[in-house]
Amino acid sequence: MPDPHRWDSANDELVVIRLGPIIVPNATWDYDFDFFPFVAINEIPVVAGKPVLGVLEQLCLKVESVLMAIEAECKRLGIVK
Repeated sequence: MPDPHRWDSANDELVVIRLGPIIVPNATWDYDFDFFPFVAINEIPVVAGKPVLGVLEQLCLKVESVLMAIEAECKRLGIVK
């Protein structure tokens, strides 16, 4: 198992484990894996490598604040009540 795991951007994949050729015929594998995915945004310098959920939450908060400001201005101008 490579530690730490590294993202291979050329192949868009993460190698978690690599099993070599089976040396012993009739061998069996007994394993138990727990995966905890971590998704990050890449290729955008401001958010590169940051967790997707945190970035999306911040973007949603920014959009919400812009919409609230637009609504307030529309009310001030009498466009909406």
